[in-house]
Amino acid sequence: MKTEDPNGPWPYMIFRRRFCPTLIVAALVWSPVVAHADLAEESALCRDATAHPDVRVGACTHLIRWGDHSDKSLAAAFHARGLAYDALGESKNAISDFSEAIRLNPGNAVAYNNRANTYATLGAFDRALADFAESLRLDPEDASTFNNRGTVYQKLANYRRALAHYDEAIRLDPGLMLAHNNRCVAHRSLGEFVKALTDCTRAIEMQPTYWRAWMNRGILHYLMESYAEAAEDYQAAIRLEPLNAVPLNALAWLRATAPEQSVRDGVEATRLAERAVQLGDTAQHRDTLAAAYAEAGQYPRAVKEEERAIALSRESGRQETVAGFRKRLELYRRGQPFRQR
Repeated sequence: MKTEDPNGPWPYMIFRRRFCPTLIVAALVWSPVVAHADLAEESALCRDATAHPDVRVGACTHLIRWGDHSDKSLAAAFHARGLAYDALGESKNAISDFSEAIRLNPGNAVAYNNRANTYATLGAFDRALADFAESLRLDPEDASTFNNRGTVYQKLANYRRALAHYDEAIRLDPGLMLAHNNRCVAHRSLGEFVKALTDCTRAIEMQPTYWRAWMNRGILHYLMESYAEAAEDYQAAIRLEPLNAVPLNALAWLRATAPEQSVRDGVEATRLAERAVQLGDTAQHRDTLAAAYAEAGQYPRAVKEEERAIALSRESGRQETVAGFRKRLELYRRGQPFRQR
C-alpha cells in the first residue's frame, strides 16, 4: 500500500502537564516587592502550557535558580521545563529535567509517564516501558498511560498487547479519542478491518478535526478496496491539514493508480503529487508523482521522476524500495501506467 504512516512520530501519545501552582518565592535584598512579583510572573509563565516553549524554558530556569522551593514545588518546575524542552525537540534536556523531577518527587506518576514518552520518541522502548510500568504502579487508573504504553507495543509490532492496553484505556475513559484512534490502527494491522472501522469512525465522531483519524480510516477503506470512500477520507484530512504531505501523497497515489477508473484522475493526481513533492522531496513522493504523470499520459516525465525516486532511495539507504520502483520504471518506458492490484 502506497501511503505514509500518519501516526509517526508519536503524535498519538498523551503528554500530561501538571504543575503545582503554589511556589514559595524569595525576596531579593534590593527590592522585596519587585522580586516577589517577578517570581510570581515567572511561575505563571513556567506552568502556562500555552506559552511558547522558549518562554517557558526561560521562566522555569529563572524560577529554579531563584525560587525558595520545597522539593515538590522544585520538582514541578523541573517537570514543566522538561515539557518545554520536549516541545522544542530537545529530548536529552527533557529527560534530564524529568529525571530531576522524579528524584525530587519519586511518587509523581506524571513525570514517569512523560519521561517514558520522551524515551519512546528516541526509540528507547525498554526504558519507556519500564517508566510506564512505574507510572501505572503509582497511578493504576490513568487511561492516558495505558494508551501511551500501547503505542510502544504497537511500534514493536506487538499488536495484541497494544490492543489490551487500548482496551483498558477505553474502559477507564470511554471518551479518550486517541485510544479509539490507536485501537483502530492496531486492529487494522491485524487485518481486523470491521473492528478497526468501528474505532476509526468513533474517533472521528468524537473529534472531527483530528486529521489522523480521517487518514487512518482512509487507509482502512483503501485496504478494504473501498476506493471512493478512501478518497473522501483523504480529502477530509487534506482540508484539515492542507500543508501536510501525507494525505496529499495518499490521495495522489489513489487518483493515479486505483483499479477503478471512476476513482482515477490524472490531472488531480499530478496537482496533488506536485504539492507533496514541494512539501517534502522524498523517494516515495517522487514515485507517486511518476505514477501521476503516467496516468496523465506524460510518460517522459514519469520516467524522469521514477529515476529520481530510485536515486533518492539509494541515497537514503532504502534499497528495499528500489525493486518496485524499477518495475514501474519499465512500465513507463513502455508507455503504460501503473495499476494497484
